[in-house]
Amino acid sequence: MKILVGLVLFAISAVAVAEQPRTHDGLWIKKSIDSYERVTKNRDGTEENLQNSLSFMAYLGGFFAVHRQNNLMASLLVYSLTEEKKKTKNPAALAAIDKQMRVAFAFTPLLRLPDDLSMEQSIAIIRKYLEDNPQKWNSEASLIITTALSEAFEKK
Repeated sequence: MKILVGLVLFAISAVAVAEQPRTHDGLWIKKSIDSYERVTKNRDGTEENLQNSLSFMAYLGGFFAVHRQNNLMASLLVYSLTEEKKKTKNPAALAAIDKQMRVAFAFTPLLRLPDDLSMEQSIAIIRKYLEDNPQKWNSEASLIITTALSEAFEKK
């Protein structure tokens, strides 16, 4: 029950954050990745390039931390629901448990990310996604990153 309450609180906070004005979009990601490559590959980046790339790496690190926390909470919830499912024979209760499991998995779009995914790999995946989808450049940065990584690691 505590986990379910936690997920509800998370959903409420996610909606509150979604209502705030956008601060980062695909153009910001593209600019940041260009800065990152000037600093790390070309070795001719400016101080501004260094600041942009560090800002993006910090954003990406926070992004991964949030998703890993969500994945952990969803895993715990699914485990407890699985145990509950074993104990019940009521079809309505089983349907409700299945629905709760689908909700838990909706909060974990990056569940299949490898734990050893490097910053360079992540950036390469995101850069390729932006190159292949220029129509998404005005989308929210977190949505672009989630979609790019989810598509890269989806089960085929």
